[in-house]
Amino acid sequence: MEPYQEKHLSYVVWWTEKVKDVSWEDAFKRYNYYKQNGSTPFAFDFKQAFDEQGETISMKYDGTL
Repeated sequence: MEPYQEKHLSYVVWWTEKVKDVSWEDAFKRYNYYKQNGSTPFAFDFKQAFDEQGETISMKYDGTL
């Protein structure tokens, strides 16, 4: 095994109405979109997240649960 020259994101997230609507095909499509376009409301990571309306939100942990 050799290390990657660049970091690879191991996840991508997006909003959906029902979890059962999510398929592997959709997940790969969104992951590839993310790799090409970066974080957008269509597919994003927690460093640059979006709410259900597509507005940027902060996912910073404030220390409380």
